[in-house]
Amino acid sequence: MKNNRVKTRYSPSRVLNIIVNVAKKAGIHRRVTPHMLRNGFATHLL
Repeated sequence: MKNNRVKTRYSPSRVLNIIVNVAKKAGIHRRVTPHMLRNGFATHLL
């Protein structure tokens, strides 16, 4: 079975756009950044 999907990387602006849209849908009204997401994940691992 052949995979027809083209492998492309997300640009930094696209990642930010995705995170901002998901935060809005979740009802988060604060400014959210990828760095905040990373820090929250790292804290969770402790």
